Amino acid sequence: MVRKAVIFDFDGVLVDSERAHMWSILQAIEPEGWSADPEAMFQEFVGTSDRYCFTVLGKRHGVPMTEDLHATLVARKLERFLEAVDDGRVTPHEGGFELLRSAAERVPVVVCTGSRRATVLPVLEKHGVLDALVGVVAADDVGKTKPDPEAYRTACAVAGHEPGDCVAIEDTEHGIASGVGAGLRVIAVKHTYQDERLSAASDVVDRIGEITVEDLLGR
Repeated sequence: MVRKAVIFDFDGVLVDSERAHMWSILQAIEPEGWSADPEAMFQEFVGTSDRYCFTVLGKRHGVPMTEDLHATLVARKLERFLEAVDDGRVTPHEGGFELLRSAAERVPVVVCTGSRRATVLPVLEKHGVLDALVGVVAADDVGKTKPDPEAYRTACAVAGHEPGDCVAIEDTEHGIASGVGAGLRVIAVKHTYQDERLSAASDVVDRIGEITVEDLLGR
């Protein structure tokens, strides 16, 4: 089947940023007197939203999540994450941006991410691919983030095609669940997790650099 649009996840697919996100979350919660194990956070929270992470961590410390507290934590995390970007701790996965540009020459391409726009747009702009996209769907743009299908349904609407005509590239079970639930074909890359956590995808490859435009579009 020929696919008419390509939708890329961002963190863990196009860029190696998951550890930087976890570090930024730890920095954000430290002034509250909260703590968490970095590796346990990585296994639990990768592929989820900031709100989910902060709500769970707050609950574990006996603190309910208010809108004011959430806004404070998000602002702290953003500041630290952008610091990590400036320091070169967020790096492209080899072949990812090249594949995005090649796909964009043939079909609409959208980035669909569980992160906030403020953490995504500066990186896309820095690497010169923002103009190649027809849109970005971030956590700010949907009522429910991954693993809910809303994010990918929204991304397909931005691309101008039905979900069954679109293909997504993901790296986490939450992202795969969102894409499959919306009706897309999903290709998983083993940048973050191994096969057992990616089994719901249509195909699994080691690295995004192994994927060709023909693999995505079926032609």
